[in-house]
Amino acid sequence: MSLHQQAADLSRRIDWNDAKRLELERALAASEDAAAAEHRRLRMRQLQQAIRRPAASFDLWPLGLMLVGGVFAGSVAFVFWKIVGGSYGIAFVAFMIAAGVAASTLARILFVPSSRELNELVEQSASRLRTAREAGNRLQAELSDVRRLLRTDAQALDAIRQSLQFQRETLLQENWKAMRGPEWEDFLARVFRLLGATVEPTGASGDQGIDLIATMGPRRYAIQAKGYVSAVGNGAVQEAVAGMAHYRCNACAVITNSRFTAGAIELAESNRCRLIGEDEVPSLVMGNLAL
Repeated sequence: MSLHQQAADLSRRIDWNDAKRLELERALAASEDAAAAEHRRLRMRQLQQAIRRPAASFDLWPLGLMLVGGVFAGSVAFVFWKIVGGSYGIAFVAFMIAAGVAASTLARILFVPSSRELNELVEQSASRLRTAREAGNRLQAELSDVRRLLRTDAQALDAIRQSLQFQRETLLQENWKAMRGPEWEDFLARVFRLLGATVEPTGASGDQGIDLIATMGPRRYAIQAKGYVSAVGNGAVQEAVAGMAHYRCNACAVITNSRFTAGAIELAESNRCRLIGEDEVPSLVMGNLAL
């Protein structure tokens, strides 16, 4: 498997695991919210049990608690209304309302639901809380595994990309400006393979003016390689355009380690033929120049 294929596989796996990470994070947040809500319900029911507990040894506990609680709440309301300037009549009404609300609230805490039902509710809440926490722990462990895989794959992908960068830089260290004929064709073939293309040499004879065919995704490029000292003229462009049709390619290009004549540049523009000269070759090798 080529490095580009490995990098593509790693990128797909990173995307898939990243989507899974987001899904797990949402599920974990929901699980933690559910556990927190269940914990609050359990604490409230346990508090309700604690408030009822003295009744087991003191029969008048419920009545006394409602009486004391009602008087206390009413007294607070009475004092408040007097402080803010209310009349004794309004303060007394406030006392009665607050006392009634407090007594009824305490009565509900003491008697609704029944003690048997309350004990069952406490057990159910405790069971649900354990289940929610266990689910949260499983999700947390799975999320940790996915994050570890993401880190590992990201490091592997970075290593591959650095390796490609190294190989491209190594190509540029070669004396490519002095290459001629087959040597220049071989150099360009290696460049396009590093760029992820499938390269087909056309052969030394009968090549119809095309030296290489590079396939990148759905596009096929007819490429004429010109290792020249002098400027490349119109003839190379004409051959590239004709060869593109012959090999049923989508596009064509002339690539040289020299330069192009003004006529070649003008003809290429009118025929949509890509020209890459010595100044652009480094960008092509480093993957910064698209055909």
